Amino acid sequence: MNKNKEKKTIINAIISERIYSLNTSEEDIFLINNLVDSYYRKRIGISNSAPETMAAAFLWAYSKSNFLWEGDKRWSCQGLAGLFNANPKTVGDATSKIIRALRIGYWDKRFCKQSVMKDNPLDKFMMSPSGFIVPKESLNISSQYPEKQRKTKEDYLMRR
Repeated sequence: MNKNKEKKTIINAIISERIYSLNTSEEDIFLINNLVDSYYRKRIGISNSAPETMAAAFLWAYSKSNFLWEGDKRWSCQGLAGLFNANPKTVGDATSKIIRALRIGYWDKRFCKQSVMKDNPLDKFMMSPSGFIVPKESLNISSQYPEKQRKTKEDYLMRR
C-alpha cells in the first residue's frame, strides 16, 4: 500500500471514530470521505501533520464550506481541535493547505451539502453582456439573451 493510501485510511478511521459526537448525516459522512479521498489523490502538497491534526483539519475545511460552525460551536476550529486533542493554530494551518491544494471555494459543489447549495446567493446573479453583475430577475434572460448553442466540429466544417 502506498504512503498516501495509508494516510487516507488512518485519517478516515480517526474521523469515523470521533464523528459520532457531531450529529452528522449520511450526506455529511459521504462528503467528508470525498474530501479526504480528493486530497490524498493529489501527488504534491500533502501535509505531514499528525493524523489527529489532519482529521480535525478535514472536518474544519468541511465545516467552513458548509457553514456548520455558525450554528454549532463543536464544528468551530477550536471545537474540532479539542475533539482531536490538536493545536487550533496547527489545525487552521493544515486546513489552509487542504483548501489551497483542492482549490475549494465558497459553495463548492464537490464538498457542499445540497441544502447549502440551494441557498447559494451567487446563483441569483449573472454577468450581463456589458460586464456588469446584475440580479437574474432584473433581466429577461429568455428574450434578451438567447442561450448560445454549443457548436460541434461539423458546424465549423459546414461554414466553409
